[in-house]
Amino acid sequence: MDRNDQQAIGTLFEKLANVERQTPPRDAEAERFINDQIARQPGAPYYMAPGRVGGTAIEEKVGLIRACRWVAASGEAGW
Repeated sequence: MDRNDQQAIGTLFEKLANVERQTPPRDAEAERFINDQIARQPGAPYYMAPGRVGGTAIEEKVGLIRACRWVAASGEAGW
């Protein structure tokens, strides 16, 4: 991991912290489901970090984050 990777991951976590501070409490059922998925596949967060998925461009991950935020904001999927 180089400095750019560290910076990208740090920035992602900063943005996630901002989102967490600005949103209502998390849906308990959704959180349990996510935790169950991570328990089954503990390496998943590593592959979700910027620059980690087979060389996938960070822009694609930003698009994924935006899509997740849209789903969360729209109330879809019980979030």
